[in-house]
Amino acid sequence: PAIGSRRHPRQPDCCFHSVYTVPAGLVLFLSAGRQERRKIAFRCRHRAVTKPRVTLDRVLSRAGIASRTVTRQWVAAGRVKVNGRVEHNPDRWLDPARDAVHLDGMRVRAEKKLYIALNKPAGVITSFGDNRSRETVYSCIKELDRWVFPVGRLDMDTSGLLILTNDTAFGDALLNPASKIPKTYYVKVAGNVTPEEYSRLTQSLDIGRGEVTAGACVKEVRRTEKYTWFELTI
Repeated sequence: PAIGSRRHPRQPDCCFHSVYTVPAGLVLFLSAGRQERRKIAFRCRHRAVTKPRVTLDRVLSRAGIASRTVTRQWVAAGRVKVNGRVEHNPDRWLDPARDAVHLDGMRVRAEKKLYIALNKPAGVITSFGDNRSRETVYSCIKELDRWVFPVGRLDMDTSGLLILTNDTAFGDALLNPASKIPKTYYVKVAGNVTPEEYSRLTQSLDIGRGEVTAGACVKEVRRTEKYTWFELTI
């Protein structure tokens, strides 16, 4: 698919890209009761990740050149210098404003931040690669020649908004539970959901691996004899 881009008029160092136009009528909105919480969450979204010093592997990944896993391999291989000396410890703490970092002799500088809003299709997995040769979200952005990572993930059978970026601080802020960023899902289930079942959904959700979410907000959209559609915000 073609990738369109535009620059924010007040932030020349940021570039926003959109992939797949979301069809009219499918845009989801938070329930009315979550609007105020949403404003507070976005206003405070960076507080949890503001740090004056960061580890070497994060300095490299935040430059937008590779993931932390890859940058740690580079450091172990002796390809990285800090203030002119080879550094083999990826967990060394640095002050990005004062310490000079070089990779293969080239000075590492922060890359322009990139944010992609992808309308992930169903049948595509949220992963860089797959040992079963299934299609991944990176096949949707083949034209992009820069490294980005998905913020969170959507299941293979789920479609909807997925953010990809090279801004690790921004990604951490969105995923950090302290940021309290609400996530809304549009759900279709077989049968008619009862008030008691809705009540159980508002208490908490078991998302596997022994993890349970906080209380959810549920809003029924419509129902037929066979199916029920509703919004679920967690």
